[in-house]
Amino acid sequence: MGDETMGMDIGPSTIAMVSDTKAELKEFCEKVVKIDKEKRVIQRRLERQRKANNPQHYNVDGTIKKGKKVWKNSKRYIKIKKELAEMERRLAETRKMLQ
Repeated sequence: MGDETMGMDIGPSTIAMVSDTKAELKEFCEKVVKIDKEKRVIQRRLERQRKANNPQHYNVDGTIKKGKKVWKNSKRYIKIKKELAEMERRLAETRKMLQ
């Protein structure tokens, strides 16, 4: 941090810094990206469980049928749904701290 000229480029997921002697590329908000990936995995898991527990509510192509439905939820589904809610809470807290 002397009298050196430095250029910066702030992107949506990375930050690039370039000077005459050094160049760096760093992840921007690494923790948020990690939690977001875990969240997508859990959401896919929940959808698979919901389809397995309620096959009568789905069309042949995998889309949900129209009309009112009563969904059956297993104990494991409810437990994983609570984990997802906790993960979303942590993600919101992390984003709030970064502001």
